[in-house]
Amino acid sequence: MKKAFTYIFLLPFSFLYGIVTGIRNYLYDKNILSSVEFSLPVICIGNLAAGGTGKTPHAELTLSVLQNEWKTALLSRGYKRGTKGFVLADDACTAKTIGDEPYQIFRKFPDVKVAVGEKRVHGVSQLQKRCPDLQ
Repeated sequence: MKKAFTYIFLLPFSFLYGIVTGIRNYLYDKNILSSVEFSLPVICIGNLAAGGTGKTPHAELTLSVLQNEWKTALLSRGYKRGTKGFVLADDACTAKTIGDEPYQIFRKFPDVKVAVGEKRVHGVSQLQKRCPDLQ
């Protein structure tokens, strides 16, 4: 009974999600919205899910595999940081300026460039500009 109630309760939300996703895909198909490509490979980790889905451990695993062969960087939104805009981590940064998880990665992987920024396209562009040797 409880399972049926949950299903019935959530069904309208799934239809709404499907409609929004369909409209978004249509806008991309008709070139009303456009995607951006960069001259270097980009690996996106994560999706619409919020915290607790293992994004940070997966990013750390990915960096640990790639960092010895490639000049890598990590771009995060910097959840709960006290700054706005693009910030490239340096020795003066703290968990308050870039967020606790980017700060953890910055300390754990000293050869990896770590940056935060709300807008991903702008963030990758800034990383390319400030760190032209990224691979």
